[in-house]
Amino acid sequence: MVVSTIIGTGIFLVAGPMARVAGSVDLVFIAWLAGTVIALSGMLCFAELGAALPHTGGLFAYLTRGLGPLWGFLFGWADSFLMGPAALATLAAGFMEFAGFLLPGLNAPWLTVHSGHVAFTLSVAQPLAAALTRRSGDPCGHSVLLLQVRTDSTCRRSGVTMAARHQTPFILGSLVFGSFLFATAAQCAVPPLWAFPGMGASSPAISPIREEHLPGSRQSFTAAQLVNRGEAVDWFPAAHPPMPTPVRGDGGRAFGCGFCHLPEGVGRPENAPLAGMPFRYLLQQLHDMSAGARKLVNDHFVPGALMLQVARETSTSDAEAAARYFSRLRYTNRVKVIESDRIPRPIAHGFVYFFDRTSPSVPLGERIVEGPDDPGRFELRDPRTTYTAYVPIGSVARGAALVKGNATRPRCALCHGPELRGTSVGPPIAGRHPTYIFRQLYAFASGTRDGADAMLMKPVAESLSRRDMIALAAYVGSLPP
Repeated sequence: MVVSTIIGTGIFLVAGPMARVAGSVDLVFIAWLAGTVIALSGMLCFAELGAALPHTGGLFAYLTRGLGPLWGFLFGWADSFLMGPAALATLAAGFMEFAGFLLPGLNAPWLTVHSGHVAFTLSVAQPLAAALTRRSGDPCGHSVLLLQVRTDSTCRRSGVTMAARHQTPFILGSLVFGSFLFATAAQCAVPPLWAFPGMGASSPAISPIREEHLPGSRQSFTAAQLVNRGEAVDWFPAAHPPMPTPVRGDGGRAFGCGFCHLPEGVGRPENAPLAGMPFRYLLQQLHDMSAGARKLVNDHFVPGALMLQVARETSTSDAEAAARYFSRLRYTNRVKVIESDRIPRPIAHGFVYFFDRTSPSVPLGERIVEGPDDPGRFELRDPRTTYTAYVPIGSVARGAALVKGNATRPRCALCHGPELRGTSVGPPIAGRHPTYIFRQLYAFASGTRDGADAMLMKPVAESLSRRDMIALAAYVGSLPP
């Protein structure tokens, strides 16, 4: 029980967040050792109680004997409807998080119900996870559980007197169904996984010295250069001004901004487009990241973690040079927004989605799925790669209505300009990647994006449901920049 329940679940789900908060591997190991001592102490207590009270019923029997029948009775109900299903829900949430990287279809939503800014989503992984966590012989594996509660004593606790001798049958719903409901609620409490695709399967191994070429470019890069974050891959050097060293990189340990955000500043779906962003705005974001005001929305999303690391390691002079460079560039939109209820099978790869058009299509549900039209050019870090973002039917029209505001929510144009191309108050957002826009709205609403510039956006984002965020991202992404 100690190994499977405490260690087996926790080490997969919280090791990453623990390391991020602690900032030290040693502290993580110390925390696990301390938790192990506590868990083993609990195990020894159970062993002693089991030896002293050799009765069936576990905690129910111990609480009934030690504190009285009322407390045993309450524990039975709490375990049936709260503790047991919640434990299975934790396993189910972890199962969905990791299985979704291998089989994206598992997390394809079947049904989404919106309530305020919370969305309850049903996917195939939820009942499957509950079924997989069922143990043979466990009452939660039964479709119907008949619980008989017997009280045969008089107890006085907090002025309550109970004098009864009876046997009452209670027919309870399946705990598998209960764990499914808790899994749904747990999923609502965490960021939507579809907005944070993983790395996916590794590409086939190739020689690091093999030269790669891109149609339309006279440049060539080796396979090793294409994955070296310390130096930007610049296929079209004549298309932009000379890059300063922080953007170009020097091939060393420090990251070059142009590697992820590309030399032309257009970015990719997994990160931010920087071209045309105001100088002051870019500096403020770097400051907020280094100061801890901006945090990770999803602890497993590598691009976000790398950006926070870069912000902490960048000097003021380098930050100013990079911000000045990107602010002078012109942003070019290369994403096409398509409304659909079914899409080609998406496969997480490189923190975006590749589309398998040879397999049967899958339901889109209430999500945005975005990926490159030419995966080969994407992997070559071509700044002119085009993308397709699939959004739910009706999202663009719904988003167009939302940007107009209402009695409690201001118009988006007040800060971002009449065509959402930016003002002195808000940055340009028109034509940016829809998944990027969604992640920022979610970050404002969840409190992980804070800082001076966030004060105006937080109340707006908090008033939006996930469906609203999807619609706004779809509409904004469909506009010309």
